[in-house]
Amino acid sequence: MIGNDIVDLTQARKESNWQRKGFFQKLFTAHEQYLINTADDPERMVWLLWSMKESAYKANFRQTSLRRFAPQKISCQLTAITETEATGSVFYELTYQAKTILTSTYIASLAFSVANSSNVQQQTIHLDRTARLYQSVQVRQKLLQYCSWKLSVPASDILLSQQANGIPDLIVAQSDSQSMIIPVSISHHGGYGSFAIGWPTHECN
Repeated sequence: MIGNDIVDLTQARKESNWQRKGFFQKLFTAHEQYLINTADDPERMVWLLWSMKESAYKANFRQTSLRRFAPQKISCQLTAITETEATGSVFYELTYQAKTILTSTYIASLAFSVANSSNVQQQTIHLDRTARLYQSVQVRQKLLQYCSWKLSVPASDILLSQQANGIPDLIVAQSDSQSMIIPVSISHHGGYGSFAIGWPTHECN
């Protein structure tokens, strides 16, 4: 089970006033509010925790098919944080591990179940347009190109499909007329896009 999320920090500053009254109480647990209030960079902590919650919600939705985004009920714990990355866990009825890339311009999180910890991967890309439809198309094209290269199969043998509830999967045609289904997660915000892949164990090297 995987889910990912990316936050463009410049875009977030335009869209959200995280310092407004009631913002913390509505979205974060008491422990998370403590982490924000005591952080050297509170803004970075806000979006780190937010991206962890979003990515865990996506992983949970893939696992349960229950669409119920309630940020304060999604609880984040950090185990390590540096200038460039953070690791931790997120509890949302189930527990997910989380890895986050921290940069000066974006924050990208990946959440996954413990059973998938050795074969998950996240890639980020820069987007040169802000139109949402264009961004969605561009991230999907980059995902297909990357997987074609990674699996050494023609792009024509890979299809990005959606389950009935909108969850994306890669369908890879096999030589034995069978298909391999690979779970993926897609996110884009502002000037950045990101995709995550849950490789089958025998394909992750």
